[in-house]
Amino acid sequence: MRAERGGRQCQKPVGRRPLLRAALSAGAAGGVIISILLFAARLPPNITGYDPLSTNAAASLARPSAAHWLGCDFMGRDLFSRIVYGLGSH
Repeated sequence: MRAERGGRQCQKPVGRRPLLRAALSAGAAGGVIISILLFAARLPPNITGYDPLSTNAAASLARPSAAHWLGCDFMGRDLFSRIVYGLGSH
């Protein structure tokens, strides 16, 4: 926003509040994501339908689908179940 002051144009200084608001909303989104991951780490067998170590040659390199949310690796292992079980391993 420009204002006239003594024949000169000067810009209104931008406050820090929008930056602070953006940082807080990004922090809140990150907190929600971390909470979901921690919840998933506590209940892996209830969340996933596949064993993370079992192989399936027919599903090798399968694309993400309703059956395999993140797809499968080269050995046919479900990637979502491997990530969830990996979160809970100590």
